[in-house]
This record gives sequence, C-alpha cells and structure tokens, in this order.
Amino acid sequence: MISLRVSALWIAPCVAAAIPLVIAPGFLFFYDVTPKIALLCCGTALSLPFVDPRPLSATRTGRWFCLLLGAMFVSLLASTIFSTRMELSVFGTNWRQFGLITQSALLLFVFVAAADMSHGPERVRPYLQAGTVATLLIALYGILQYLGWDPWLDPRTYHIGAAPYTIVRPPGTLGYVTYCANYLVFGTAQALTLYRLDRSCKTGDRFSWPVLLSGAAALLATLAILLSGTRAAWLALLLGGLTLVILERKRPSKRALAVNATFAALAAIFYLSPAGLPLRSRMHWFREDPTGGARLYLWRDSLRLAARHSLLGSGPETFSIAFPLVQSRDLSRAFPEFYHESAHNMFLDAAASQGLPGLLILLAAAALGLRNRRNPVLFAGLVAILVCHQFSVFTVPTALAFLITIAMLLLPGGKPVPASQDRRMLWLLPISLTLLFVAIRITAGDYHLARMRSALEASRFPDAEAQYLAARRWGSHADIWFSRKQITLGRILQALPSAISATTTAEDPYNAWMNLGLIYAQTNNAVQTERCIREAIATSPNWYKPHLALAQLFLATNRQQEGQRELQLARDLNPAAGK
Repeated sequence: MISLRVSALWIAPCVAAAIPLVIAPGFLFFYDVTPKIALLCCGTALSLPFVDPRPLSATRTGRWFCLLLGAMFVSLLASTIFSTRMELSVFGTNWRQFGLITQSALLLFVFVAAADMSHGPERVRPYLQAGTVATLLIALYGILQYLGWDPWLDPRTYHIGAAPYTIVRPPGTLGYVTYCANYLVFGTAQALTLYRLDRSCKTGDRFSWPVLLSGAAALLATLAILLSGTRAAWLALLLGGLTLVILERKRPSKRALAVNATFAALAAIFYLSPAGLPLRSRMHWFREDPTGGARLYLWRDSLRLAARHSLLGSGPETFSIAFPLVQSRDLSRAFPEFYHESAHNMFLDAAASQGLPGLLILLAAAALGLRNRRNPVLFAGLVAILVCHQFSVFTVPTALAFLITIAMLLLPGGKPVPASQDRRMLWLLPISLTLLFVAIRITAGDYHLARMRSALEASRFPDAEAQYLAARRWGSHADIWFSRKQITLGRILQALPSAISATTTAEDPYNAWMNLGLIYAQTNNAVQTERCIREAIATSPNWYKPHLALAQLFLATNRQQEGQRELQLARDLNPAAGK
C-alpha cells in the first residue's frame, strides 16, 4: 500500500505542478481543459485516503482555512441545488468545466496540499520546486509561440487581426492567453520565493543549479507575461512588485538595480526590433480600446445579475444562460457581436453564481491570506493574483494557484510534525473511487468527441455518428459543433437531431435555437423556423441576430408590418443590421 510519506512527498506537489502543464491536442476534443480536470480528479483520488490532517487542525489559522474550504463547498452545493440549470452547474460548461464536481475536487485537493504543508515549513519546498519547473516550461512554450514555433497548436488560433496590426496572444498550455498570463503571475512569485530560499540556505551556492533554475523561471515568466500582451497581468506584476518593495522597506541593492536596468534595456531593444512588431501592434490596439472592450458594461450588468440572484446566485457555470436575460441594450449596441461567457471578474463571478454568501466567503479567503505577511514574496504574489483576476475569472489552474498561495502564507511556520501511518483516512476511499470514475468518464467522452471530429473531417460520416453517440453515452456533448459542421458539409437533415439536442444541452441556448432555426429555414419550414427564432429571443432578448432573422422571415412571408418592427428593433440593437 502506498505510504503516507510517498503521497505527501510526491503525488500532491507533482499534480499541482502538472495541472497547468497538461494538454492533449489531437487526442481530446477539449484538449486544454479535460486533461487538467482528469488529472485533478486522479491526483485528489490518490492523495486523499493518505492525508494526515492533525497538524492542519492543530493551529488556529489551519482551522480557519479548513472552515473556509468547507464554507466554499456548502455555498457551492446550495447554489447548485437551486441552480437555474442544475446539470450545467454540476458538470460545468465546455470552456472551463468548473461546476460542482470540478470545484469539489479542487477544494479536496487544496485540503490535501494544505494538510501536507502543515507538517512543517520544509513541506512547502516540494510545491515550490515542482511549480517552478512547471512555470519554466510554460514560460518557455509561451515565448516560443510568440516567436513562431509551435509543434502542437495551430498558430492561426492565436494570431489575431490583419496585417500590419496582427498581434500574437500565446496561450501556452492554458488554452487562452489571459489564463496563461494569470498563472504565470503566480509562477513568478513561487519561483522568486524558491530563489530566495535557496540563496538564503547556509549551504546555498548562488550559482548552484536550483538557484539558477528558479531565477531563470522567474525571469522567463516575467518575459512571457510581457510578450502575452495581457494588460491585467502587466498591472499585476507592477503592483505586486511595488507591494514587495514596500513590505521589505529597504533600498534595492546595486546588483538588483543593474539586473532590472539591463532587463529594461533589452526589453526596449526587443520592442523596437522587427521581432517586437506584434507587441507594437498590441499597443496600437490599446490606444484604440483604452477601456478594455465590453468590460465596463459587462461589470455593470453582472451586478444586476448578482442583485437578481442575491441569496444563492444563479448557479455555478450558468452565467452564459442567466446573463443575456439582464444584458442591457447599451452593452448589446456597443458590442453586438460579443459572446459573454463570464463576468470577467473573480468577485462578480462568485456573486452571480453563488450569491452574497459565495462572494463573502471568497472575500474572507482573500482577507485571510492578506493578513499574513511572513513571506513578503508570496504576499506580493497574492496581491498580484487578486489584481489580475479583477479582469478575468478562475479556471482550475488559476483557482488552484490562488488557494495554494493562501495555504502557503498561512500554514508553514511551526515545527515539523512526523506523519503517522495509523492515521490513514481510508474511509475516504469511496470519494477517491468516485473521482477516478469522473476522470475516466470525462476523458472517455472527450476522446470519442475527438474521434468524431477526425471522422467528419475525413468524410467518414457513419463513423462520426457512432463516435458522437458514444460520447453522449459518456455524458459529453458538442451538439452545436456537430450540427454546424454537418451543415457546412451539406448534410442538412443529418444535422437536425444534434441541433434539436443542443437546445437542451448547450451552455448558450440562444445560439442553439438559432442554429436549429437555420436548419428549418433551409428545409422551408416557416412555422418551426419562427418558433426557434422566438425561443432565441426569449433566451437572449437584446441580441440583434434573432430579431433580424425574424424580420427577414416576416418580410419573406408578406408580414410587412411585423417585419419592419423587428427590423427596426434589430437596428436599434446593432445599427449595421440589415444593411
């Protein structure tokens, strides 16, 4: 049987580091999300029965931390039970799969890691070491993506805009550039923490490979953040650095000033060089959009959503369903083509999905971490994480980074506590087996979806249909994608079943209803087309497209008065509509 010490020494730190790293392009459909969730579930399942929580519960801060984790789970469970769409809240959306199951596994894993680190200050080091290696690899990959080398992902997916203002937004292994930059903010803090620990050791050598590795990771992570073009992460680095300077209350050494000056000079040379063209293009975009796109309208309307569901929220992962019902005409007019999948703010996301209790618990967690300034670098790292997440929401890797940082700030500091073999929590084995089943379920379903896509692209339609049905049996859905792909291939009637299914499984039902209406329109079924368009309007009242489609249907069927009314409404929501 696996010993407690093996679990503590290896499983949890390695899983924490591997979660942001793992991707499976070509093997899985949602290749940047599903493997992270599966690894989280497997890592939690393997670690949980062997955790020794005695040292964690022996300290006041440890008990408070456990209480907060428990409160997060209770709030999450209550919001899911009373969710506006329970299935989505349980399993999560396709784009981040951050529902009840995933968040529960995350909270359990953080509990395991916190219990491990509570055995003594030296137990933090494995997490810092493994995380620093992950940070180094992610930063290197992001830099290489910026420079044009990517053996796994299609560069066209993160090159945006037409020349000469094309920008490069390297996603690394996190799926999207913002989440990559946000994670690297945490990675910079943990690498710098390890660097200082190794430098301060009595036996430490400033040129030893651990010191060089952690220093390189911090430097490359900073460079990767700068190359990402993510303003929130830039601001987070700046404010995190200022926080560190204020906390330490000492002038930077000449060596530090020289290193920073050299870095700044090299960055300026790079920016002005031909390789810096995407960054200069990004600055051009900043000047054209200084307010950050739709965020100001989005935050205001998200507050309206949170107020409507103030007690328990609309439910985890229901933002894309609940938000269109409160979305203002101002937002629709200003950004008619935008799809809003989240509130783009960690606190607004908690308030909208879990109501006032969820928001207060999250604020309490942040406040608990900010009370402890024993480690200035980690404290500055937490400040930076909070700053960058005022402009985005959590994914599994970034939520893990937030909670692990709080645990690192709170728990170490006492004397090492020996692990006890007779305290194995084997009664948690059923939870571990459940998590292993979840990992198998989502991986198998996603694998069939990937095979479905390959079969469609090779025009092996019976095989694609079989893989689609196999994925559904495992609980995985890509109904809108499957339907639209078949429409583009001219298989209109074959696209109908998945289009109908999408109206109940999709996280964006208004798109599903419009897609189904398109199929009925191509089969000249005016009655069903009108029904689908009206359903789309009911689920997203201020989206101009269904109003425009309804106007076109009315005008084509000699219902001129109704058609003109809908056309005017579409133009009110988007002045370019119908031109």
